[in-house]
Amino acid sequence: MRVTMGGMLVVDGLAAPVRARPPIRSHRNLTAQVSALLGTGRTLRWVHPHPRVSRLVCLWTGNMKWMGIRSCYKILLATRSRRKATVTTKVAQNKWTDENHKAAHGLDKLQWASIRRTVGLNPWGEQLLYRIKQHARSTYNPVSAGMSCPHAICVRVGKVDLFQNFWACPVAHRMRQELVPK
Repeated sequence: MRVTMGGMLVVDGLAAPVRARPPIRSHRNLTAQVSALLGTGRTLRWVHPHPRVSRLVCLWTGNMKWMGIRSCYKILLATRSRRKATVTTKVAQNKWTDENHKAAHGLDKLQWASIRRTVGLNPWGEQLLYRIKQHARSTYNPVSAGMSCPHAICVRVGKVDLFQNFWACPVAHRMRQELVPK
């Protein structure tokens, strides 16, 4: 059981879905909702809320202390983060696939570990490559105060996106030819 930031009691692992309850605003509400979930056969003596949401505490129910292994807690907490990262990566890959299949294939082959191992690449360069891979780089040009390619040769290009800035632009193509070894 956990209480969300919005004050809702969420029970994981139940076979039947729990109907919506009023938000928890006090310790009394929390105790009432947990004891209603436990049913009449069990006695709830005390619920120990903690002000920090990430705080892990053991639950006392009746005469027994329920304890979980910390590694299990860490695995459960990391699962949602990994799931969210997987979805974000798939969305970025789909954006690149919509723009250009070759660029999408190349960026799919580029792994984060290989970006980190690139000799001579500073943290800013690593971040730039990762943002390009995740389709999270802005095309805002402060000189023209709008969405445009930063190179003067591409002033009249209508559609400006990441593909234009890093693959279709002649200046970027020339720069890649010089910087990327064959």
